[in-house]
Amino acid sequence: MENSLQGSVWRMTLTEFLEKTASNAPTPGGGSVTMVSASLGLGLVIMALEISLHKKAPVEELQIIEDLLKTARQQLDSLTLHADKDVIAFQNYMNALSLPKQTAEEKLQRKQAMEQAILTATNVPLEAARDTLAAIALSIKAAEVAHLQVVSDVGAGATLLGGAIAGVLLNVDINLPSISDPEVKQKFALLRTQLAEQSQSKVETILDRVNQRIGKN
Repeated sequence: MENSLQGSVWRMTLTEFLEKTASNAPTPGGGSVTMVSASLGLGLVIMALEISLHKKAPVEELQIIEDLLKTARQQLDSLTLHADKDVIAFQNYMNALSLPKQTAEEKLQRKQAMEQAILTATNVPLEAARDTLAAIALSIKAAEVAHLQVVSDVGAGATLLGGAIAGVLLNVDINLPSISDPEVKQKFALLRTQLAEQSQSKVETILDRVNQRIGKN
């Protein structure tokens, strides 16, 4: 596809990524950009934990921080994959859309390919949101043990993670009307609602804790 992204978004410089996003190229689009944002958000949480690890803290807190860091870095590996998965899902849909439709057989094959591509393009952001929610859950614990000097970074990271979920779920919203199976559509819609509600609640919990610790509340 002309102007479409070739290769991983993570091989681009930050300037290249921004310029590609702010162009007429269809990718990277909303899903991949929000998942880059999610990765950066978790990166902030990890940074706060790394700094806290080298501050004076009780032994029991240091063990908690070490455990959180181990899990967070595993989560970061997963989050970074979703940006490219979004691009691939979009390209697969566009490939299905461009299939020939001259004969009855071609029309049927094209329809089937498009239906499968839509299912994938809907499931990909749901999986991305699910992994992002796990990172938000970890951030709740990080907000408790992060050093006071960097706890605001946990809040900033959680805000990015929550915004990423809200953004990536818009890809679900735009694809749902194209799903022909009502049961599958209902299943996806329910999961989408649950992820959005849980994200909002958890981010609010994190920000409340951060604000308490920095003396805002």
